Amino acid sequence: MAGPAGQSRLGQLRGAARRRPGGPGGGYLPEGEQDAAELFSMWVSPAARGRRIAEQLVGAVAGWARDLGRAEVVLEVTAGNDTAARVYERCGFAPRAGVPHTPGGALMRLPLG
Repeated sequence: MAGPAGQSRLGQLRGAARRRPGGPGGGYLPEGEQDAAELFSMWVSPAARGRRIAEQLVGAVAGWARDLGRAEVVLEVTAGNDTAARVYERCGFAPRAGVPHTPGGALMRLPLG
């Protein structure tokens, strides 16, 4: 049961203090891509780091994608953002083949099976 191409969801989780945003994370269904959802623009507030907020954001987007019948979540990590790459690896993402949109970017995928 896939949603329409181009459909997106932007999730906002709150940190432990509830009034401080943990950070945004977005999910997008790329046009012409029937099996994947894309995770984009994920960021965690410095004040909320170290609380596994990133894992919660990834989980929210992965759950949304799974509910829509997608087989995987894909993303691109900007060159030099090794901290983000490690967080994604901790969440189960692995490198994937393809040409990144940004010079030196790394493509990753999370199977939802």
